[in-house]
Amino acid sequence: MPVVGLTGGIGAGKSAVADGLVERGAVLIVNGIAYVVYGGHVGDCGSYHGWVVGVPLSGTGAKGWATQIIGAGIWGPGGAASDGTSIYVTTGNGIGENCGGMPMWEDSEGIFRLAAGPTFSNQTTDYFALNDWLADDCGDTDLSGSGPLVIDAPAMTPSALVLGQGKDGYLYLVDRADLGGIATAAHTAGVGAIHASSGEISNGSAWATVGGTTYVVLRPNGNEGGVGCPNGTTGDLVAVKLDPTAAQKMSVAWCAASGGRGSPIITSSDGTNDGLVWTFGSAGGDDKLHAFKLADGTAAFTSAALAGANVHNFATIAEVKGRIIVTGDAGLYAFKTQ
Repeated sequence: MPVVGLTGGIGAGKSAVADGLVERGAVLIVNGIAYVVYGGHVGDCGSYHGWVVGVPLSGTGAKGWATQIIGAGIWGPGGAASDGTSIYVTTGNGIGENCGGMPMWEDSEGIFRLAAGPTFSNQTTDYFALNDWLADDCGDTDLSGSGPLVIDAPAMTPSALVLGQGKDGYLYLVDRADLGGIATAAHTAGVGAIHASSGEISNGSAWATVGGTTYVVLRPNGNEGGVGCPNGTTGDLVAVKLDPTAAQKMSVAWCAASGGRGSPIITSSDGTNDGLVWTFGSAGGDDKLHAFKLADGTAAFTSAALAGANVHNFATIAEVKGRIIVTGDAGLYAFKTQ
């Protein structure tokens, strides 16, 4: 599905103006409707709600869905995701919870499947929430620092999956056919859960199936020391393999030094060979383009520094017709791949 990163916001009745909402995530366009997600302005301030607003490209008939509880913003820079029909989002922490009590769950710390529009069924098949959602609310360890990944993994059963990525450092893998409602145990999802790094996950991650194996690559905020990294690897870029033989259906494959705070992408020449992970050393990093072999994290390429490019935090690079595209304040840069 086409995904276009935009700034600014689209009004959603009273909420977009009165609640001080700000659009951070990329815009998703599915079947003639542009979906825009909202969190609060500069963190948890004001009485905002998490919103998904659908605006038909015809210009008429906009609809919206909002979380019940105040807060629960939709923060991930990647925005909403789609399987071609449904819309998937993750929500963050609610505001004003009684952290010492037993409040009712009202849409915070969850993965949601929305029908076109958007509309929400309120059925457990269409949402997943953390068992320890209240602790995550009170600790500001959002599930929505990154957007969900809609994954098709042929080696897995079930193979149609959705992955949530938490600021608690966990990845939550859920059956896309039945998200399952509120989890029955901490750090347990409908398929599996794994602590992927020592840092919070609040970035735009990537996934790909190359040569029959499905990988997720993420750049947590932290883990420069390589805590929990296998096979002697180290760094802040973490590759996770979806593994049907593993207890939690995922295992950390390798780590590498990303060079900055950009979001990774994955490329392959034919879906079987030449799997590469690309990052750019943005946001005060080394200002270099890096490539790593997807299978083991071995460094495959490092460019010269783009001095003064000023590529921002969480920025995602792109592959277009054999070129890697990097955008910064100073311009657009295209690297030709061989």
